[in-house]
Amino acid sequence: MALSETGNHPLSRDVGGILRPLELSAVNWLIPRLPSSAVPDHLTIVGALGALVAFFGYVLAGKYPVALWLASFGLAINWFGDSLDGGLARFRGIERERYGFYLDQGVDTLEQALIAAGMSLSGYFRPELIYAGLAALFMVSMLGLIRARVDGTFQISYWGIGLTEIRCIFAAVNATLFFVPPVPFPFLGTTASYADMLACLWIAGNILIFVTTAVSDVRRLAWEDPPKRPVVGRAPRYFARAQDEARGPVRTTVVLDISRILLEAGRTTPTGILRVELAYAQHFIECEAYDLVFTAMSCSRRFALVNTRTMTSLVRDIGRLWRSGKRSRFEAWRLRLRMVRIHATLPLRVNALRRVLRALPRPAVFIIVSQAHLHKPKAMRRLKKHTGLRLMFFIHDIIPSLYPEFDTPGWGERTDNRLAAARALADVVLVNSADSGAAFEATHRAGQRAPRIIVAPLGISFDPAESRRPLKPKEAYFVVIGTIEPKKNHFFLLSVWRQLRLELGHRTPRLIVIGSRGWENENVVDLLDRSRLLKGVVEERGEVADERLREILSGARALLLASFAEGYGLPLAEALAHGVPAICSDLPALREVGGEIPEYLDPLDGPGWRHAIMEYIDPDSPRRVAQIERLKGWSPPRWADHFAAIDAQIERLGVGPAGRPSERPTA
Repeated sequence: MALSETGNHPLSRDVGGILRPLELSAVNWLIPRLPSSAVPDHLTIVGALGALVAFFGYVLAGKYPVALWLASFGLAINWFGDSLDGGLARFRGIERERYGFYLDQGVDTLEQALIAAGMSLSGYFRPELIYAGLAALFMVSMLGLIRARVDGTFQISYWGIGLTEIRCIFAAVNATLFFVPPVPFPFLGTTASYADMLACLWIAGNILIFVTTAVSDVRRLAWEDPPKRPVVGRAPRYFARAQDEARGPVRTTVVLDISRILLEAGRTTPTGILRVELAYAQHFIECEAYDLVFTAMSCSRRFALVNTRTMTSLVRDIGRLWRSGKRSRFEAWRLRLRMVRIHATLPLRVNALRRVLRALPRPAVFIIVSQAHLHKPKAMRRLKKHTGLRLMFFIHDIIPSLYPEFDTPGWGERTDNRLAAARALADVVLVNSADSGAAFEATHRAGQRAPRIIVAPLGISFDPAESRRPLKPKEAYFVVIGTIEPKKNHFFLLSVWRQLRLELGHRTPRLIVIGSRGWENENVVDLLDRSRLLKGVVEERGEVADERLREILSGARALLLASFAEGYGLPLAEALAHGVPAICSDLPALREVGGEIPEYLDPLDGPGWRHAIMEYIDPDSPRRVAQIERLKGWSPPRWADHFAAIDAQIERLGVGPAGRPSERPTA
């Protein structure tokens, strides 16, 4: 259920188990399908009944081994009730924070004791080992409650293992006991079985988690909350700064978060946000005006230092692979192993980042491009408090907050949390369009802290002079680019194409759909997979490498962008840079990119879109030729201009020397 600290201050929940993405998908699918009469307390009771079923399953297993499956079934029921009670409360907005937290923790404790009692009576394990394992589990649970009181975050999983993962482990052990019954063997003067060895491993694992986490927390808290001593005169740190500045100009340090790249570098093609994060990494690697520090979020939800030389090499390889999309299986595995090696060292390099930042003669400028951690700002708040960092956040759009119906349940609330963190912590908020900036500014309330908002349009990642080659494909086709999700309005375009197929038959132009399948898109997927009218005229290409994308785009009659909402419009910029006309929704963000060049239509104007597409089928139609003529006066956005604005803000925040920005990152 919803968690609350002692008192009235809400706790944040840290659920980072390795099965969390699958669990979230299942919970998000189940919750809307629960009957309206169900309330969270009902699900709590279901979870308790599941623990009771598991208890009887273990007790009966001593005589009837098949009852081990009953115990596993009880664990599944327990997961259903325990995982959905709080989710249902949040989904319906009926949280009872202190009551829910108290009830949830109390019932969980009883359930764990009940399951342990059943295991001790099963005959498969030594009872003393089971109760020692229960005590070790309670130690870790107590540690979580202590950390909730000290840090305000209730951590439910450690080392990627939470209650869901524990239930899966127990179910796997039950299956093993059923298929391979344990046989006692002599061990240190007594008898034991492999089941007892598993119990000992469980005890040792929980104790190890407790000890390592407690030691790490104590060291961190000792640094964050140092002994109070009287200070006479200036602090030594300020004398050190004065001495450094007396020797000569001090360079500004830029700390760049590359967590998103490390998580998704294995992709064949990048998402839009990944392209931007890669462009930032390439720019600061090539720029000599600043000292560059890479950082990423570790599994302990704290920022850690990433080796600059290692990350520089990785960024260059990723950029090359994403441009071409051509890599062998060996290259793919080699890239994944490099990412795993970096991730494995992150927990050991948390303190290294702090030491680097505290030793700087002036506060560094910390840049987060991907928005990934803004909904959990504790790590950034801690760093800013103790090192004086200047924070620069990139807000790509706030569409999930304005139109939550276009995203999965809960994403709107997550975006609200990100915006709140940006308002509270950021010194500068970067946006890619004036429309996004105005929307973000509209979220401010009277009396709230307001960071400086800088509009910096994104550049295109290729040379436009090389891309405006007149191509004459054998047949007419149009292109739509973007993740298949509700706001992109694919269903509307596919409906238009069905009508065109009925009218034109074999003369219907092709529609090439580029982009991965996203969320809340069942109706679009049904049309793509099952519509006979669209078969042969609509091609779903999925993710396409940059070089192949440019080839496809260059020969299109037009780019189609029928979105309900956009934060920027990078596909539009790339199409116009290729000399390809565009027919798009009449949205402020798209007008900022395209000016008066494209054809602007209402995203639900079926006759208007049909008529425009019919005219653009002919490459020499007056309407299409007129747009191509207008294109001659259009200048594409450049990364050099984008980073000139960013560098100006860095110099303002860090009082650093002016440097020569890289001309253009090649993403």
